[in-house]
Amino acid sequence: MLKLTKGHIKNLIAMFLMCTLLLASNAGTAMAATDGGYVTTIAAGAGRGFAIKSDGTLWAWGAGHMKVEVDGKDTYLGTGDTADRLTPVKIMDNVVSIDSATTQTVALKSDGSAWTWGNNKYGQLGTGDKENRLAPVKVMDSVIAVHTLGAYIWFVKNDFTLWASGWDYGDRPVKLMEDVAYVDGTSVIKTDGTLWNWGNNEYGLVGDGTTTYCETPKKILDGVAMVSHGGGRAMAVKTDGSLWFWGRQDAIDTIIASVSPPLDSSYKEQTPPAMPGAPEPITTISPNLVLSPIKIMDGVAKVYIESTIFIVKTDGTLLAWGDSAGAGLGPADEIDEKYRDKYYLGAINTPLKVADNIVDVHKVSANAVALKADGTLWTWGGWNENGSLGTGTQEFFSRPVKIMDGIMLPTAAPAPPPPPNAMPTSSTVYVNSRPVAFDAYLINGNNYFKLRDLAYTLNGTNKQFETEWDGVSNTIMLVSGRKYTPVGGEMTPKGTGNMNAMPTTSKITLDGKEVKFTAYNIGGNNYFKLRDVAAAFDFGVFWDGANNAITIDTNTGYTPE
Repeated sequence: MLKLTKGHIKNLIAMFLMCTLLLASNAGTAMAATDGGYVTTIAAGAGRGFAIKSDGTLWAWGAGHMKVEVDGKDTYLGTGDTADRLTPVKIMDNVVSIDSATTQTVALKSDGSAWTWGNNKYGQLGTGDKENRLAPVKVMDSVIAVHTLGAYIWFVKNDFTLWASGWDYGDRPVKLMEDVAYVDGTSVIKTDGTLWNWGNNEYGLVGDGTTTYCETPKKILDGVAMVSHGGGRAMAVKTDGSLWFWGRQDAIDTIIASVSPPLDSSYKEQTPPAMPGAPEPITTISPNLVLSPIKIMDGVAKVYIESTIFIVKTDGTLLAWGDSAGAGLGPADEIDEKYRDKYYLGAINTPLKVADNIVDVHKVSANAVALKADGTLWTWGGWNENGSLGTGTQEFFSRPVKIMDGIMLPTAAPAPPPPPNAMPTSSTVYVNSRPVAFDAYLINGNNYFKLRDLAYTLNGTNKQFETEWDGVSNTIMLVSGRKYTPVGGEMTPKGTGNMNAMPTTSKITLDGKEVKFTAYNIGGNNYFKLRDVAAAFDFGVFWDGANNAITIDTNTGYTPE
């Protein structure tokens, strides 16, 4: 279970109200979260843009250095210097996914390594410090999906665990929860396709039918492919292509007028809490809230919400509506004259067609970037002083303009590697010269013993230890020197066949301090590498190759191999 403080939750949700993200799925059809997270090949940040070409090279354009007005934070393009780039330049090789927020960027390479750069005021880059980075730096391995928003970066690892670094998590990624395929802040889609929400619920963003603060995740919908938040609104795309909405209604009054949504007319105007890296708070909120998800559209491949709402239909049509905030809702000749001001096109409640053959779209601040099915990249928006549209000029464009060819199309993230094969250990095992029949397995050349079997066998020796389980925090707790308490099932006979071994995702503590062990779950039980346990409790482990025997000696200390 995810364990966050109430402060964590409120701060994350405050960020939802001000910022946006997009994690991409396949073009033309919604994709199940069980495909293993998502990758996206285009992204936009404050004054900058990014795209991955089909050869895996990452390209960037826009402001080499920009001071974001919200709180004076500096952000960087990733070129290693501070020069603006009016046209795309190459940044990295072997990249498969990219995401960018207002002030920082994260990239995922084909080898599973995650790289970050930009502003690091709150430790969001995960580098172990708070120093800004002008160029990419590696921070994590075994990653299948990345996402950034506000003062945070999230990582989904190949064991489907969710990790985060940033404002109140710290400057190194920390594990938050398990069984996650997709993340959008305090919304996650689990590997079974279920959507779970939690947190500050002032706008009904949890989607549980209330505006009551929600401390622990609640299941909201089944069969979900993606979810996006922005401006007090949330939308989810199901795997059947249906689009579901909840939150502030005012931006989509026209489109949902016929569905009779449940509204909370007593809702009062509120000011969301301040948040590092967020724009100025929205101080006037519509009293009309949709407190539970309602279906508003079919045939949707993906959704992306900021102040503008973008919908990519399964036929590739890009629709947009809402407050454009200078980004341009689409072709100028399709917008009423009163909305044609290049810096603010107004609040439009009826979706407008922007383009055809679109497979992905992203927007931060005043600029948007879209990818077509033929691999061409298009940008438009109300800010281009630093070359943030990548057109080679500083001219504003209200219509999409082509800037690149050969862009990689978004796909599902690579599936996690197959579980290792666990073979029943054939060695004879001695404990203080006495033969003991352990249920043990050989995995990748190392012997793994059932943790409770070891604790049970060493009871009464000077190396005894207790093992306890906290299901709420998903923690295995080891206590040295304490007598072990049997729970039943210890020393059951070992199996005769090979088994799949899944990495143990539980947190492990030794005498109250978190420790790292190599461990696997086999048939519902945790098996630890014998030498890891021996090193932790300082008992001897010896191998007799001639006799295929393992000796455990509690009267001697551990000697590394």
